[in-house]
Amino acid sequence: AREPIPTPPARRPVWGLALAAGLLLSAMGYWLWQGRSGPPDPGPVSIAVLPFQNDSPDSSNVYVINGLMVSILDKLQQVEDLRVTSRTTVEAYRHRARTIPELAEALDVRYFVEGSGQKMGDQILLTVRLIDAQRDQQLWSRRYQRQTRDIFDLQLTVATQITREIQASITPEEQARMAKIPTDNLDAYDAYLRGLEAINQQSAEGLTEGLIHFERAIALDPDFAQAHAYIAITYYYTDLFQTEKQHGLQINTYADRALLLDPELPESLIAKAMFYLQDKQYPRAVEYLEKALDINPHSSWVHNTLSDIYATLLPNTEKYLQYALRGIRAAVAGQDSSTASTTYLHLANALAQNGFLDEARTYIDQSLRYDPGNLFARIVKTYIQLGKDGDLSRAQASMQQTLALDTTFLPTLQELAKLHYFQREYAQAWQYYAPFIRVKEQAQLDIYPGEDLKIAMVLSELGQDSAAQVYLERVQTFYEQENGLYQDAGLAGCYALRGENEPALAHLKAFAKLDGIQYWFVLFMPEDPILARLSGRPGYDQSMQQLADRFWTQHARLRAELTAEGLLVNPPGD
Repeated sequence: AREPIPTPPARRPVWGLALAAGLLLSAMGYWLWQGRSGPPDPGPVSIAVLPFQNDSPDSSNVYVINGLMVSILDKLQQVEDLRVTSRTTVEAYRHRARTIPELAEALDVRYFVEGSGQKMGDQILLTVRLIDAQRDQQLWSRRYQRQTRDIFDLQLTVATQITREIQASITPEEQARMAKIPTDNLDAYDAYLRGLEAINQQSAEGLTEGLIHFERAIALDPDFAQAHAYIAITYYYTDLFQTEKQHGLQINTYADRALLLDPELPESLIAKAMFYLQDKQYPRAVEYLEKALDINPHSSWVHNTLSDIYATLLPNTEKYLQYALRGIRAAVAGQDSSTASTTYLHLANALAQNGFLDEARTYIDQSLRYDPGNLFARIVKTYIQLGKDGDLSRAQASMQQTLALDTTFLPTLQELAKLHYFQREYAQAWQYYAPFIRVKEQAQLDIYPGEDLKIAMVLSELGQDSAAQVYLERVQTFYEQENGLYQDAGLAGCYALRGENEPALAHLKAFAKLDGIQYWFVLFMPEDPILARLSGRPGYDQSMQQLADRFWTQHARLRAELTAEGLLVNPPGD
């Protein structure tokens, strides 16, 4: 039986992803918050700080030992002469039985730092070892006993001694950043460490618990910039993908306070960027993220966020590819398999959006080798193959296999519906759009608003004109307010579906004059059933040809630039 027709809620559509066609990957942003800063570009000295072991019989003190590890790691990451593996990566190896040589091969690092310790009353006992992974030999070992009031001096001492042992070069500016003390109140710092431990649970409950600890930290020390920044960041992720944003004021207030207290703290800049992301002031968000990169140019958190912005919020295929390439060079060597899979996925998708399908296929295969269960990678691979052979039936079969792995995964439901839509199989398309709508509305997710245009067409073809009209009104309002790169493409479709050909053609002609368009538009727009209503009318064929010509001109220029930079070696023809 055909799925019933739901009526969309009467609410003002807000920004999710404004792409009328092509791969939609914004949900990947949910996982970007897991790691705070990633490894630098490969340099002469590579090092990983392995998870410290808690020797205390009191497991409630584990956050102190974890906090020491993270703080030492953060200080090492301030040094440009080092390539330091991220915390997200090393945590993945906490419970894995691997030898040092095996870890060195997996992480591609020269040195390892191991540690163990405990907190007993107001005493901290810490043992740290430095290991040469190539020779599997311990180079240096120290045992420290400090009062808890000296925890910041302990962090700096350990990090400085490590850099000396491996002969890393440190600038005066880097030394000053390493020596900076975040707070003079040890109880506030204790609450801050508890907050970090909580949000690293990567759950709604962890975010709620983290806020409690961060708020206690600033109650104890109102001038604790990092705690203010993390309150803003935590509120941002609490609201992420929710239809109704509730914490914009808090995000802005705490971010501004963090910036006032420490304008050069990367977390302060990131927190302000997150306010602008939620407020849809995307260029301002980019501005603050780039300032954060000026201070820490190796932050994979920032590179990934910028990459996602240019993939979805400020669509720009060239910049998306640039940040994806920076991310792959900086990050993959130090990432666990899941994170590396996502990084390769970003690069594959960026290459495909720019028409480099052969290169994209290489990287998407690498993504799936790292994580065969990466559903986004499976979807992207299907589209890369579709771009190569144009076989929609084969693409449908591939997408069906992906759906079997998770029948409620929104991107797969959407793409299967879309593939049937392009083949004019509207009843079959509805079988996937119906659960897509149901899951999206039940979870109140603010994503994929542009898909309402295809849904309106499908419902119209199925004789559900009233429901179709509601979706059409909603998506047209969205595109009229969206004012982004794909606004004219969306409005061309809206007017074409209404039968208003002149404004539809005017918007199509305007869209054809733009640069930075995804390859998927070049591939799919001539096949779109809605725009096909304009076929044969003056200006339609010329606009489609102009769109393709501008894209391939940009593609050739970009290929030459990337080849000259050594980023596309011996590129195959595509």
